[in-house]
Amino acid sequence: MSVLNFPRIYLGGHLFWNPPTANNNDMYPLYDAVKMQMNWRFLDSFNVTPQNAASTLLPWTIAPLPHSQIPGYVLQVPGNASQLTTPMIPGEWNLFGDNACGTVSYNQIQSVVTGGELPTGGYVSQDPLINQSFQLLGNPFGSNAPTPARFVDVSPWQNTFTALYFDKLVLGTDQCGLTLKREHRMLDRFLNFNWANLGGLSYVTTTWQTCFPKENLAWVIGNSALLQNLQAQMEQQKAKGLMFRFSTYLTCYDRNGIFNNCPPIDTHSSSPEALAKVTAMYQQGLDNVGDIFFNPAYSRTVGTLGLWLDGEFPTAPAGRRLIPANPVPITSPTQTTSAKLGVISAQAHGDTLSLDLGNAFPFYPVDKTAPIPVAAKFQAGNYQIGIRQGEQFSPLASFGYDDYQQAAFDQRAGILDLPLTAQAQAQLQTGTLELQLQGATTPPAA
Repeated sequence: MSVLNFPRIYLGGHLFWNPPTANNNDMYPLYDAVKMQMNWRFLDSFNVTPQNAASTLLPWTIAPLPHSQIPGYVLQVPGNASQLTTPMIPGEWNLFGDNACGTVSYNQIQSVVTGGELPTGGYVSQDPLINQSFQLLGNPFGSNAPTPARFVDVSPWQNTFTALYFDKLVLGTDQCGLTLKREHRMLDRFLNFNWANLGGLSYVTTTWQTCFPKENLAWVIGNSALLQNLQAQMEQQKAKGLMFRFSTYLTCYDRNGIFNNCPPIDTHSSSPEALAKVTAMYQQGLDNVGDIFFNPAYSRTVGTLGLWLDGEFPTAPAGRRLIPANPVPITSPTQTTSAKLGVISAQAHGDTLSLDLGNAFPFYPVDKTAPIPVAAKFQAGNYQIGIRQGEQFSPLASFGYDDYQQAAFDQRAGILDLPLTAQAQAQLQTGTLELQLQGATTPPAA
């Protein structure tokens, strides 16, 4: 099923996220979701009212708010007290954000096709499509030039259910490429905030998926075997169209001047000098539209384009999946702890069991201060995957750190293909799929 079948096209790079952070503040209850208006009870504590908001709300939004002025009920919210010990600007890190998102292609930071898989399996590293860019484009609204895609939190008071709206996914060029016209918006799936406990929001991961009916595809095959194989297998396997699934991880902030040509800014420092500079830059933008600037967040991404088969839901991974059950030990050069794994989608096809490890194993930034962060996987041990029948566990295949470490993850966009014997193929249909940490006496990992 899905992108876990052969053939595949792999993609990788970075995505930008440009939310208006004054509108989705993490700490302060600025919005009354029930009444669908500003939370005037909270703002009244700062003498901001419906009557004077036109002149007082924005100055309050861009000024550092001392701990002593925060109402007690706000500090009682779990997590707030520990994070509001120093002054914080209510507008946060991206006051002028416009909800845009998309791939990054700026200087040495490029989002490209990275490889592929043959119809019978086998990695493809040489093809005219490889190293060509891919882009998510938004609605042009009658213009000849596309706008960015947009992402919006569906719930106005939560950040756990986000929709991504776009018009087209474009791979390659007009000489060799593929344009996929949107039929379904995307929704984030398997969002894992638990890993933020390992070191902050940069450790959070999620999966996105959408599908394109075959009539929405515009092919320019050129000399690309990757495109030719995908088109041929779509027809041969009577697929409904193509599926695009990708994961995002290693989110970083305040990268203006590195990922874009916007003015550099440090919104995460609590020093008086940094806070004063942020306030001054925001004020300049409010005074003069020519000084408005963006300060997006950036994530690493890997993705896969494959077949969309009959019976598969277009915006969520279908088929069998392994659900996290018990924590496993994980280590990095600077950290030893335990954590639950993420959700793993699984698909048996022929003599292969394919696992989507896009959100399965936690990662860490090799250097948190690097201008362009680089990820590495925690060492989380070796595993057996098998079938549970009552008290009996029958292993079918195994894999270790070399199979899920970062280089392997990047090469195949987080997908791991495991060989199955004929006996294992038959056993797969007889019980519940289970993942066990080798050598552990604890219950299953998933």
